[in-house]
Amino acid sequence: MRTSRGTARECRWIGANGVVTRVEFASLGDPDADATLRQLLTAGGLLAKPPPPDMLQPLRVRLRLAPNPDAAAAAPASAARAP
Repeated sequence: MRTSRGTARECRWIGANGVVTRVEFASLGDPDADATLRQLLTAGGLLAKPPPPDMLQPLRVRLRLAPNPDAAAAAPASAARAP
């Protein structure tokens, strides 16, 4: 489901109660990053309103992936000095 460098496509299924029940996406190439993305996509809780009963699923979304601009500030000083 990878579309091009820096983008990914995900498919999301939403239950009648408004909870995301399933998410699929191509691996980002790092198991930790995959787990974090999966958690972010499913941890949103309930939608403001449940989807209409006749809504086609899965919901397909294209994500634009970019480096975290705060990552350098959050990195330990020893990591910043590594060769």
